[in-house]
Amino acid sequence: PPWGNSLSVMNGINPNGDWYLFVQDDKPLDTGAISNGWSITLTTANPVGTASDNQTYSYPSISSVNLGANWYLSVAVTNYGPSSATNVVVNDTLPAGLSLVSAIPTAGAVLPSASLLQWSVGNLATNQGAVLNLVFSAPALGGYTNSATVSTGSGDPNPDDDTTIAAANVVVLSPPVVSNVTFSGGVPTFTITNASGAVSVIIQATTNLVAPINWTSISTNTTPFTFTDVNATNYPVRFYRSIIGP
Repeated sequence: PPWGNSLSVMNGINPNGDWYLFVQDDKPLDTGAISNGWSITLTTANPVGTASDNQTYSYPSISSVNLGANWYLSVAVTNYGPSSATNVVVNDTLPAGLSLVSAIPTAGAVLPSASLLQWSVGNLATNQGAVLNLVFSAPALGGYTNSATVSTGSGDPNPDDDTTIAAANVVVLSPPVVSNVTFSGGVPTFTITNASGAVSVIIQATTNLVAPINWTSISTNTTPFTFTDVNATNYPVRFYRSIIGP
């Protein structure tokens, strides 16, 4: 003695050698024996501290895309540690029926094929991430999904967050509707809605309706929303339009 009560004392050392079993009987006059001896089995493993937890996610996860427009999607991967992730690779299954317009990563390199895109991210330190920005053309109506799964050479003890799925519904969206137009001190306020539900709408403005018209995007939001142009008093006249965004 003194005898330890935790196997943590063996961290980093070789467990081979003599092991001893001690039995204490705290009642008087008892006798007994351990029949057929005893044994101990050790199972070694890498501690969690040598692995990395890599998570993938997509945004937006659900989109409504106007027929003939583009679907803009971002796939992200983040290493939540506790150790650095090595040789991080994201395999992205492209949506069947849509054409890949571009794939631009913030780190690493992308190798596209007919139905699968391989994103070699490289190494990620703890709490470090990267983003892959995807653009698809939507020439046909219907529902489409894009899925991505991350793998790493350093191992991931938590595979539940390794895969992400995003969905797009390609439809014929109705035009944005402008209503409830008011003015206060020369500043206009109006409401934008859409019969197709929540869609991205871009507010554009110009000071001249004579061709060629130079429309400038001044705000983007998801319907329904109310917009106030606080900069309107900087112009002698200003015209507005709303268009469906990406």
